[in-house]
Amino acid sequence: MSQLGWSARSSLSGVFASVLALSVASCIPSAKPKAAASLACGEDQITVDDAGGMSDIVAGCGKKDVLTYDGSKGGWSSLRERAAFEMSCSAGQLEVTILAQDTYGLTGCNKKMVYKRMPYVGIVAETTQETAPPDTKPAGQ
Repeated sequence: MSQLGWSARSSLSGVFASVLALSVASCIPSAKPKAAASLACGEDQITVDDAGGMSDIVAGCGKKDVLTYDGSKGGWSSLRERAAFEMSCSAGQLEVTILAQDTYGLTGCNKKMVYKRMPYVGIVAETTQETAPPDTKPAGQ
């Protein structure tokens, strides 16, 4: 049986987990270049917040995006760019709202979508909704 007590083994496993997390994180390239392209903003104006699950919430120049890292696909992918395709709307017209740490709302081109980050799956579309243009009045008025 090991000479280390429970407390020492627990501390060592915590240290190992921290070292492993740091070594994995150091292999992931910075999200700033992708964020700068997605937000049309200089890298020096970008802030990056870890959203967990290999995702970052990035902000700069009055806009936000959610970037997800997928090494098998060659790097970072942008929720703003994906939603632009799915909503048939230019990325510049989309507004990203962080609803919760793992739930994101996108609005633009008279549409709304909600996306959720799912463990081991990635970001998935949860709902979609068409909205009336702001100058359209409901019937009967």
